[in-house]
Amino acid sequence: MEFTPLPDGMAKLSIILPAIDARQAYDILTCDARSLPKDDRTTDQKRADAFLDRFLGYGVDRKVKVHVTISLETLMGLTEDPGLLDGYGPIAADSARELAMHGPWRGLLLDEYRRASELSRDQYRPTADIKQFAELNAGGVCSAPGCTTPIQELDHTTPWPQGKTNATQLKGYCAHHHHLKHGDYTATLDEDGTLHWRTPLGRHYTTHPHQY
Repeated sequence: MEFTPLPDGMAKLSIILPAIDARQAYDILTCDARSLPKDDRTTDQKRADAFLDRFLGYGVDRKVKVHVTISLETLMGLTEDPGLLDGYGPIAADSARELAMHGPWRGLLLDEYRRASELSRDQYRPTADIKQFAELNAGGVCSAPGCTTPIQELDHTTPWPQGKTNATQLKGYCAHHHHLKHGDYTATLDEDGTLHWRTPLGRHYTTHPHQY
């Protein structure tokens, strides 16, 4: 843990934890932040306030789900391939197995390209299953080029109802890149899930569904 003084009477408190513990703490603080009244504070500012409340003993007991994707072979101990911690990335097989043992399991079918299959519905808002599939499709991180921030918001690549509500059309973004997508940036989608980004200056970038 480090304490760093900042100007204007502020300071930064940073802490390094095991990825699973850090993800769980982040998700709890996110739940706390969402329960606070709507005001001018950003979600990150509310997370900071929620952290201080919890540190001072005012937090509410919450349970959050930390998702890990692990192959059946690794789960059975036949291989030592890493698991995928939602919003973080690869973790050691032993850690992934231990986390998997503490919660319910769900099967994930992959296509011939080892990408998550999809579900669909004829409404704007996705079901919890579709949200989870969309996040799995992206590996739990923002779909913008080069961004590794955990998914915060889902968005139809092609505006609904022309764009279907399914795991291919729905892409997960951090709040910053979601805002850019609806600004001067454009995003288009190939049938295989490849996402094409064009900047206001005409530069072209691509991202692909996560390969398990």
